[in-house]
Amino acid sequence: MQLGGKACTVGELLWSDPIKESDGVEFVAPDGKVIVGREHKGDEMGKTRYCYADLLAPSGSKLTVTPGEWTALERENSHSAQAPADHILVGRVHQGDERGRTRYLFGTVK
Repeated sequence: MQLGGKACTVGELLWSDPIKESDGVEFVAPDGKVIVGREHKGDEMGKTRYCYADLLAPSGSKLTVTPGEWTALERENSHSAQAPADHILVGRVHQGDERGRTRYLFGTVK
């Protein structure tokens, strides 16, 4: 993400506890943080962890991230998702196996 034509960075990387994603458990990064990665171990019934961090302006100051609305559910194996301009990923939920449904929560950055 860029702000004023300069690249933003992230702060300390933190990991969520493992969740059984196929159960439809929503993950939303803690207040003000953004999702920067995801790790999944095993098959569709395995465990998922999310990596999250503060989003930092080019100056190093922490940016404010305000969650918006969840996207519509989409089939996991037949979609792609991209944050709108000036938005960043803050949440994700998936239900079922690789043919299940996924939705995303994007936040605005200030």
